[in-house]
Amino acid sequence: MADLPDPLQTAQPQANAATASIRPKRGPWLSLMGATVLMLTLLVLRPGSFFDLGINTYGTWFLDSYAILASNDAQAFGLDVYKPNPLDPFHRPHVYSSWWLCLGSFGLTRADTLWVSLVLVGGFVLTALAALRPRRYSEAAFYAAVLLAPPMLLAINRANNDLVVFVLLAILPSCVLASSRIVRNVVPFLVAFATGLKYYPAAAALLLLTGRDRREARARVLIQALLFAVVGISIAGDLRRLPGLMPKTEGLMTFGSTAIPSMLNWRLGPWVLAAGIVGLAIAAALWMRQARSGESDRSAGKADACELRFVLGAALLCACFWLGMNQGYRWVFAVWLAPWLWREGFAVAPGTRDRLARATGFLLIAVLWTDSFIAIGLNRLLGTVPLATLLRWSNGLYALEQPMTWTFFACLLALLIRFLRSHSVLRRTA
Repeated sequence: MADLPDPLQTAQPQANAATASIRPKRGPWLSLMGATVLMLTLLVLRPGSFFDLGINTYGTWFLDSYAILASNDAQAFGLDVYKPNPLDPFHRPHVYSSWWLCLGSFGLTRADTLWVSLVLVGGFVLTALAALRPRRYSEAAFYAAVLLAPPMLLAINRANNDLVVFVLLAILPSCVLASSRIVRNVVPFLVAFATGLKYYPAAAALLLLTGRDRREARARVLIQALLFAVVGISIAGDLRRLPGLMPKTEGLMTFGSTAIPSMLNWRLGPWVLAAGIVGLAIAAALWMRQARSGESDRSAGKADACELRFVLGAALLCACFWLGMNQGYRWVFAVWLAPWLWREGFAVAPGTRDRLARATGFLLIAVLWTDSFIAIGLNRLLGTVPLATLLRWSNGLYALEQPMTWTFFACLLALLIRFLRSHSVLRRTA
């Protein structure tokens, strides 16, 4: 379990002095916990509430955890798990790395779906609540808007294995800040293991650039590179099979840099490359702008667990966004963004607020909820407007929201670059 962030530790000395005497209050955190329990109870007792929020559950729970266990069962029966699986209600082939096919060796089968999913969902909720410790009721409301957003509820309903990555990587900031060098050296191994499970956690290696000294950071980067090589050899076959197995990802409750090309059925390879080039160009422009303005100097110093969690979540989400399309449940990592965005953009005195963090906080709520509001509005028209028309409207509205999504990720990228210039071993020392 990750260390709880210290809400008083902020980059602004004035804010520290003004709030140092305030003791944490349990009321806001208990209200957040209560809202979470209430929402989950409502969804259990009235599953139709998912549809009310624009979430398609296909009338059941824990579809994704079931699919993985069904693949393990298929393997045990000698079936080809990379072909349509007759043991899965939707005949889904195995679309994850082969590492997940080891679960059968531990005796897990489809019959274990319920308890495995409940443990996974419970682990996610408890880990998220441990990271979200509001001091005020307004802060609790902000956190609730993130934790109980429709993409998070989708991940909970599916018991998607992104929740495994979330729980696994939650301890990374604590490991990075640990006084023991042995514990700090655990970081590359955790990142490598998570990468073997879901590929995109390789972006979490960004935390390796936060070190006590350059020599140790270089050693950890070298260890990480070697581990990535080993993992890459292990999952090379999975990566080759992946493009032909993945279901098409498009429309509401998805996000990615190739959203519009995907919706128009264009060939995505060139567009992924183009989006990556655009992302690198934006990053280079932001780096040079910050270098000229000295913007990063204001936040120079040692990063705390709260900021490292933000960096971890931002790195994972940015990697997912620029590398293609993602289902909405990948937004679970936005939970780690909320505490730092609130602390820097909302909690401090108006004159010392970080305007970029504040804008990113508003955009975060918008990108998490816009698809749901669109779906809610369109669902009310079912039966009165032809389905084909509703689909056209849905695609049109989804296309219109893409500039907002790109703006959000550009803000995240700017904050990541500022972090690298301020706290990482890339920062030049005198």
